[in-house]
Amino acid sequence: MRDVGKGPWAIVPAKGFARAKTRLAPLLQPHERAELASAMLRDVLGVLAHSPVLGGILLVSGDADVARMAADYGVATLMEPMEAGTNAAVQRGLDHLKMVGAERCVVVQADIPFLASHELAAVLGALGRNSLALVPASRDGGTNMLALARPDLIAPNFGHDSFARHLRAAAALGITAEVLQLTGASHDIDVPTDLSFDPQNGTGRHTQALLQRLPHARPLHGAN
Repeated sequence: MRDVGKGPWAIVPAKGFARAKTRLAPLLQPHERAELASAMLRDVLGVLAHSPVLGGILLVSGDADVARMAADYGVATLMEPMEAGTNAAVQRGLDHLKMVGAERCVVVQADIPFLASHELAAVLGALGRNSLALVPASRDGGTNMLALARPDLIAPNFGHDSFARHLRAAAALGITAEVLQLTGASHDIDVPTDLSFDPQNGTGRHTQALLQRLPHARPLHGAN
């Protein structure tokens, strides 16, 4: 763990692997969905762990297997036994960062395996210019990354159409959010059509390797 105050922190909310990605049930078996959730989290943590800018990474989960994976990357886990959903997990992480005196932070969803290091750097750079920065999801109006100048700036409001809700919350405070449309970071994996994606930049290697092994889930190269 790095010292608090020496750079922005990342918060990663993560469900237990066995409970993740239920909307992929038409395509993948339960054990395949668990493998996919695990692979995606590995890809996300790999990018975060290699960032020279982040001051620390905090994973929030109620699952012991998730916590063990986080430890492999030197990432601390804030346990949330109730697993009451993404917003509750993010709020728990934000409250913890505020309590320990951290300032800038970025919420990174666990299902954006094609996040690239330069995209993370772009979001953190935006946070240096603005109080709030957002990376919208490419498909459902969600929010894949939310960067805040301080942990209590706005309340997290993730889910369908959360991008618009986060923008409204910022506007209510007189804040103009910086919006970043990023190819990898904007692509989350929730439904079968999300698997049809070729990042073409070497990202998401654990996820890509898994999808190549699953005959019904191979990405359609060139699709976006």
